[in-house]
Amino acid sequence: MSRILLALALLCSLLAAASNPGPFESTARSSKVTINAELYLDRGQVEKLIGNSLDGYLVVVKVKISSNRPNEQIRLFRDDFVLVSSKDGQRSEPFSPEMLAGTSTMVVNEVVISSGPIMGQNTGPVIGGGIPGGGPVPTGPPRRIDSPGSHGGTAGSPTATATGIEQQIRDGKSGDKQVAWLETLKSKVLKEGELTEPHEGLLYFPLNGKHKPKQITLLYNGANPRLELTFSDK
Repeated sequence: MSRILLALALLCSLLAAASNPGPFESTARSSKVTINAELYLDRGQVEKLIGNSLDGYLVVVKVKISSNRPNEQIRLFRDDFVLVSSKDGQRSEPFSPEMLAGTSTMVVNEVVISSGPIMGQNTGPVIGGGIPGGGPVPTGPPRRIDSPGSHGGTAGSPTATATGIEQQIRDGKSGDKQVAWLETLKSKVLKEGELTEPHEGLLYFPLNGKHKPKQITLLYNGANPRLELTFSDK
């Protein structure tokens, strides 16, 4: 009987964990700043929060940052934050609203060239672009989600396949829905600049595949030493 009760208790705890869509909370503190974060991994919650999850590739972190030193400013930049997965080593910086809701999109396709002992090509999704003729457009090429131990490529196996990159630019007109989504992203994104008061906003990260909260770490490099925020589904 005791074994049956133990099994039922374990089953209930597993079902409760599986049914918890989040958000998942974490807090970190240094002598200079305190950061509270909420991680939104669930696709439905992301779409409810910002209107689009890019087919599940996008996760959102709500960040609240405050100074622990009265009247001292915080120089806040979104690129100070990095999302890391312990599951597969993905590392990604947050995207700006313009990169997510732009109507000029770079589409990258892989073309097989040869096979043999070569360097493997990173195959994570690429997102980028901007609205032609409107607002600031991010400089540089669209960024790819990093794969384990890489910054664009990983050491391949003897059976790895070489790939070339076929790029195509698709330019479209900014429709009402696209413009509305861009305005939503702009209104909710974590603002940058010199801050003296507690400040809250959203960060938009690409993340490929399914991940558990405990596999995600949010790094903040704007403090010394840097802060690490880990999450739990409890």
